[in-house]
Amino acid sequence: MPAAVQAGVMLDLLSGAQDEFFPMDQLLRTFQALKAPQKITHIKRLLNAEELLGFFCDSARVLGTHLASLLFQLPPHFKCDAARLETFLAAMPADVRPAFEFRHDSWLNDDVYAILAKKNAALCIADFGDKTTPLRATANHGYLRLRDEGYTTPDLERWADRLMEHGQGWQDVFVYFKHEDAGKGPDFAREFVEILTRRGVTVG
Repeated sequence: MPAAVQAGVMLDLLSGAQDEFFPMDQLLRTFQALKAPQKITHIKRLLNAEELLGFFCDSARVLGTHLASLLFQLPPHFKCDAARLETFLAAMPADVRPAFEFRHDSWLNDDVYAILAKKNAALCIADFGDKTTPLRATANHGYLRLRDEGYTTPDLERWADRLMEHGQGWQDVFVYFKHEDAGKGPDFAREFVEILTRRGVTVG
């Protein structure tokens, strides 16, 4: 099982440029998962973006131990370019924990998973209720975005089962629930923490 899980709610700030994460254990600590600027992911589309990547990572390091992971969310119409991903990852510093959210299904293949694993980059597992990324561990950290707004207790139990089953190689897991108008994200996070705690997983 994973050594530790951070479960909380993700708040989108600065027009999606940054995500702030609040663990549910009395809000005693604050961790931040930063989303890469769209200039890297949408405009450059990972091409010739080494300088921008370096600046982004340098800025992220200011958070020190409060930094959770760096999310690179690619645009939905960006089709798979494995060579470009590999070149981009070659410039990724070893002291950060990247995660990639691929929103075009062409990226979800074994070649891409192997490229991610080579650089210890996580495949972001995104769940929208009607569509879920394959649960593949490609790094020693996991990154889950549980975006459905209607999770039931059985749904959260199933996600806990999946985490326990597929997260054997994860040292840390970052789980984020959607912060939406109904305000259910914190409740989902609290219940998920309770479920994992009953199963002996360290949370927070």
